[in-house]
Amino acid sequence: MSTLLKVLAFGFFCVGSNAYSQSAAPLASASTPASISLAISSAQAVYKSGVQIAIQVVLTNVSRSDIILGSGAKAEDQGELDFDVRVLNEKSARPSETKYGHKLRTGEDAPGESTVMVGSYMTFTVPPGKTFSEKIRDVGKLDNLTVPGKYTIQVERTDPVSHVKVKSNVIDITIEK
Repeated sequence: MSTLLKVLAFGFFCVGSNAYSQSAAPLASASTPASISLAISSAQAVYKSGVQIAIQVVLTNVSRSDIILGSGAKAEDQGELDFDVRVLNEKSARPSETKYGHKLRTGEDAPGESTVMVGSYMTFTVPPGKTFSEKIRDVGKLDNLTVPGKYTIQVERTDPVSHVKVKSNVIDITIEK
């Protein structure tokens, strides 16, 4: 393989890695400032058990330079591939994962299961001060949110420049019967 192809392949691999990497990225701090910020919102605060819980994620380039991001090519239904979604119940415990959520977070199938995940990936540039918005259509696809109660949701993504973990704000939702 030519040197140019090796460099391009390595560059694609680096840009294409997502927030679900198992490596422990440090959290953003004063000594390692992040180039992005994350903000999440939900259309409502109270949901009936079993309905879709969609959250909107807005990523802002807070640096002085363009940043290159990778994202699912079908952003309307793959937001959970680009962000690590953290859900906690009112006891600060994570609800049980769905099979899909477990596969996405660990890369491992449940015993006796075999899941193939297919998707497309694209890269794009976000200029300084500009935003990229993406929807996670159903947080309940990742965690079992059918049990009535209060939950918090937060997302994380590894910063593409500093490689630190960037966390969003926390939103509160309530699940009712």
